[in-house]
Amino acid sequence: MLNISMQPRLAQRQSLVITPQLQQAITLLQMSNVEICDHAEEVATENPFLHVERPASRKALWDGARSAQSGAGKSSRGGGSDSDLDPIDALADTRDTSLYAHVFAQTELMFEDPDEKVIAYSLCEAIEQTGWITENLQMIAFALSVTEEAIEVVLTRLQTIEPAGLFARNLSECLRLQARDKGLLCKKMDALLENLPLFAKGEIAALKRMTGCTAEEIGDLARKLRTFEPKPGLKFSGEFAQPVFEPDLIAYQDDEDDWIVELNRSNLPAIRVDTAYSQAVKKLDQDGSDEHFIREAITSARWLKRAIAQRNETNQKVGAEIVRYQREFLEKGIAHLRPLQLRTVADAIGVHESTVSRVTSSVMMATPQGTFPLKAFFSSALHSDSNVEGASAKAIRQRIQDIISSEDPSKPISDEAISKIISKEGIRVARRTVAKYREIDGMPSSSQRRRRQKMDALCG
Repeated sequence: MLNISMQPRLAQRQSLVITPQLQQAITLLQMSNVEICDHAEEVATENPFLHVERPASRKALWDGARSAQSGAGKSSRGGGSDSDLDPIDALADTRDTSLYAHVFAQTELMFEDPDEKVIAYSLCEAIEQTGWITENLQMIAFALSVTEEAIEVVLTRLQTIEPAGLFARNLSECLRLQARDKGLLCKKMDALLENLPLFAKGEIAALKRMTGCTAEEIGDLARKLRTFEPKPGLKFSGEFAQPVFEPDLIAYQDDEDDWIVELNRSNLPAIRVDTAYSQAVKKLDQDGSDEHFIREAITSARWLKRAIAQRNETNQKVGAEIVRYQREFLEKGIAHLRPLQLRTVADAIGVHESTVSRVTSSVMMATPQGTFPLKAFFSSALHSDSNVEGASAKAIRQRIQDIISSEDPSKPISDEAISKIISKEGIRVARRTVAKYREIDGMPSSSQRRRRQKMDALCG
């Protein structure tokens, strides 16, 4: 008969435990310099001994954005403070005004009714940098507890803001707003805008049938459409506008043609641990009730400073190894981009492959060839007859683009023909691979390019 009993037993076992600090260190690796600034400031709000100084350029951008937002939410008629947004100044010149400051200022002038103003502000917050509003109006109505009809009424008024095309919900509506503003909206123009997909494909016969226009009328309408701005919001820049690409690393050649990779200090925070203040607080703490808090806060501040420094060092090492490996690309162009894997960089700098993966997920690097995310330098290899290493997939994509851009527009080159051209150059590429890369880069097929050429010829 089995004798089942419970007995205590001691055993040694090793296991990997992810501590909160390790989790935070991993998170820091995945942040860009700008995100590091925001994260450090957020931590500093809860730690009195941690001081974070935002770089001058980022501080001006941050303060300006907050000023614009606070000013937009107050009435200029109520004798606001100096930080209030002046609608007249905001409308002075779109080159020096952000899109958001512009639409908020216009909203302040257009709406008197408080309910309508709340709806208008919500729509302004939903506008994208392109000038379009793609957020679902039903969701906005639900969040504000109003009807969709009320949203539509306010949106219609907002769509009268200059430049025409702002607050459009799609390309057709954006172009229609501009056509109406220029007095060019007629039945035939409206019919063409309703059938933009056919226009984009160059389906002239189908367009003639759907719009009732002749080929000459379609060509005339097309010429007018090409004078419109599909993304009117991009006309705005201003000091409050968020930069599209702000590099975290900068790669350049020195006077001796050696490649240097440096951190972009202009968007990195300066972090200081105020030990003097902690000592002063300790002296005031007569009963020692705050001693544990002070010790923990100082330890946390020092750890964050070291972790960010370690993150910066790792980013710089990864960037330097990528530059060393891709030197020919940086000096001669994308055709010389070498196949590169995460493991290659990880082994070279002595870190785990996952560390390199996290770094390359968000870090941008400025180079003489342009500003790229680090992951753009990694590529699989295709078989090459002349190169043991193989040919980079990105280099092949660039070669496909070059072939298409240099073709005779009246005689587009098929994917099969492109495959044969590249194969003759010593790199074996199947037709389906050419088609895949062409679609990834947003290039139309040979038949679509032929139809586009006909449309261009029609438009004169």
